[in-house]
Amino acid sequence: MSRSEKTERSPTREKMPSVITIPAVADPNEGLTMANLREHLHRKLILPHNASFVGGRNPEDLAASEALLVRSGYFDIPVPETLKGPITLLRGVSDPNPTPEKRQNNPFGGWWFPEELLLKFYEQFERIPISERLERAAVRGHLRSALALAPVWNEFEELWCMQLEPGQPLTGLAGIACEQFLNPDHAGLGKLLGGAKQYYFPVIPPFCVKPYPYRLI
Repeated sequence: MSRSEKTERSPTREKMPSVITIPAVADPNEGLTMANLREHLHRKLILPHNASFVGGRNPEDLAASEALLVRSGYFDIPVPETLKGPITLLRGVSDPNPTPEKRQNNPFGGWWFPEELLLKFYEQFERIPISERLERAAVRGHLRSALALAPVWNEFEELWCMQLEPGQPLTGLAGIACEQFLNPDHAGLGKLLGGAKQYYFPVIPPFCVKPYPYRLI
């Protein structure tokens, strides 16, 4: 494959799909800290449009469980960080048309990572004369390891992006991904080392989320 052909499919900002332009809105997570994450989650869960997800369960218990899960994803206590657009964040999800046995991931979920992490691995491997399939597999594997994403949680088969408009604020919990077992049910299989910066947002602006053009598989 020629370098010009590889450049055609490189994950650059110029290849990003356009997003709906909306006026700058208030930060939905203003004031967020790890200490008050449960309160932010509880306020979200008691909204009427989340009733089907709650399904009769106790919103306080769900918020507490999610807060514990968030803390376990970071090496240290995550700190609040307010981002301002323009900025692009990415999120890996499973195949949009999975078989019944496969886990589905919400493209509008809370975990995101900087686009620069993908670009770093892409630039690292696009210099090597290997096939496109092997290049994508290498990038995907390095992303999975750096973010410590166990396959049983997320097949990590495609990317979605969140693009904030200029001046648009969004506060999240930022920190370094903590190492995780490759399979939490079988610790002997090894670990994913983590080490990359990641964000958790209790609420995201949905109109800013779109499919990302770089294919992982």
